[in-house]
Amino acid sequence: SVSVEEYEAQKYPMPLQAGIKEILEHYMFEKKINKSKLAEELELPNSTLSEILNGKKKINLSIARKLHQKLKIDGNFLLEVA
Repeated sequence: SVSVEEYEAQKYPMPLQAGIKEILEHYMFEKKINKSKLAEELELPNSTLSEILNGKKKINLSIARKLHQKLKIDGNFLLEVA
């Protein structure tokens, strides 16, 4: 019915766009690695990665480049969230 569609459109808008935190958490889950290992792969300090995952720090161009080159995250998306 129309009212159900309206409710779902308001409550669950599509498409849901994942943020950088969700992407990194999914990557760690899929690879079965922890934050320390991911920080090592990205050549980032653990504290920087933790701040990004906690939403305390946004990614900069240098970090965006590493995410794109090492994890193959779309460059356009990274520029949008940087």
